[in-house]
This record gives sequence, C-alpha cells and structure tokens, in this order.
Amino acid sequence: MTRDQLKENIGIAFDSIRTQKARSFLTLLGVVIGVASVIIVASIIEGLNNDVIGRIQMLGSKVFFIMRVQNTPFGRLPEEVRLRKYFNYDDAVAIRESCPKVEFATCTFETTQGGQLQITASISDDEGRKNQSEITRWIGGGRGPVARNVEQEAVQLIPNAEKYQPGDVAELLVQSPFFPAEGIVTLRRGGLVSSERFTMDGPTHTLRVPIEDSYIPNITVQVDLVGAAERTDDKGNPLADLPKRPAYAVGSLTLSVPPISRRLSVEATPQESRLEPGGKTTIDLVVT
Repeated sequence: MTRDQLKENIGIAFDSIRTQKARSFLTLLGVVIGVASVIIVASIIEGLNNDVIGRIQMLGSKVFFIMRVQNTPFGRLPEEVRLRKYFNYDDAVAIRESCPKVEFATCTFETTQGGQLQITASISDDEGRKNQSEITRWIGGGRGPVARNVEQEAVQLIPNAEKYQPGDVAELLVQSPFFPAEGIVTLRRGGLVSSERFTMDGPTHTLRVPIEDSYIPNITVQVDLVGAAERTDDKGNPLADLPKRPAYAVGSLTLSVPPISRRLSVEATPQESRLEPGGKTTIDLVVT
C-alpha cells in the first residue's frame, strides 16, 4: 500500500465517522464496555481465589475442627443430630489420649470477680499464620461490678444444663450484685405459675426448680432481689462513714423443656409382604 492510498483510507475513515456519528459512538461504547467487563470479571475471580487461598493458608496443614453439627445445615436437622451431646473437657482429654500426635495446650488463670467472662485464645504456627477462637463463660462466686446509683441492677442466673425433662431438678446459680438480700423467685408460663421467697446471705445462692410435665416446652424463671448496698466512690471503694443505699435487682431466664416425653413411636407391619395390583391387605399398627 502506497502513502497516497494510506492517506486516502484514513480520510475515508474519518469522513465515515463524521457522517455517521451515532453509529461510531455506539461502536466505541460497545468496545469500551466489553473490555471493561472482561477486566472486572477477571479481577473478581482473582480476588475470590486469593481470599480462599488466604483463608486456607491461615488454617495451616495441622489444624482441623470437630463440630457437633455442620455450620450451614439445610432444613430441619435429624433427631439423632439434634440429640448429640455437647463437647466438654473430657472429650478433649480423650482426643489427646487416643491421638498422641495431636498437640494439646492448657492455660490456667484466676478471676477476681464473678459474672460473664469472655476468653480469647490466639495461636500461630511455624510460619507465623495466626488463628483465634473465643468462648464465653459465667464465673460463680465473688462479687460483680459495683454500682453507685440507685437503679435497677442485673441478677445473673446460671443454669446447670441447657435442656431439662419432666422429673429433673434444675439448679440455678443466682449471682447478686449486693448482699445480704431478700428475694422472690417466680415461675411464669402464660401467667404466674408459682412463687417462693428466699434469702441471700452471700454473693451467690443456688435455687432448685423441679421440672414438671406442664412446663413443656419451656418455663421462665424470674428472680427479684431487694436489699442495701454500700456507697462507693468513683473508683468503687466503699465509703464506711456513709449509710448504705437501697438496692434492687431483677433477672430472668427461660428453661428449655423439649417435648421428648410426649413423642409416640408408631410401627406399621403389613400382613402380606407382596401384593398384586388391586390387591388388599391389613396393616397392624403398634403405638408406644
């Protein structure tokens, strides 16, 4: 192609763009959108790949998880899964004894106050990759944080189990922000079921609630306390030269009583093991 032919072709191209501006603009817009879409999709895929690889690398090759149920179950869990026991310290000891190559670490510490405690554990492997886990526990005994103003305070109720059945006796650890105190425990389920008075001579007290069949599927326990607390300064130190201030506190807890005892087992047994089309048989039902 000669120089004159090249100039002629360029001139024809510019003349076409000038005479057909709308078509030229749409063509250019389509090219820009197409290139941008390819770049955006490639960036998203690359970012997702890097995120997945990073999460896997954070876990390391020596970390595995044991769970009671899967993280994202679909639909209602089977009964055998829902009735699985929760993991405890004895399970961790059993894993350590049966798997000697599994690393097992313990730590101990003392608490100065009772109440809710959040425990955070952080670890890192040989390559510096970190992992972290948190757990919340209630600490009985001791005194909770002090309060200076005359306002409703919170009573902590700690059950000895997550679920109960009729015939069980639920033991509730009551932690009061002040003592001595006079209290009343009420059971509520669509109204007042029962009430009982008790006295707290220390910071904690154990209540025993017999579980009855009428409490299915749950029963609410409420504790109301009244008494007097020491007046404190800004740092929480008691002021012995001042009279005690009035104090009251309230706490409630719902106890789960699933209807396991009310389930029926139905067994159906046909008298004939095989039937022809249009045939009839009798089915024996056994309900226990």
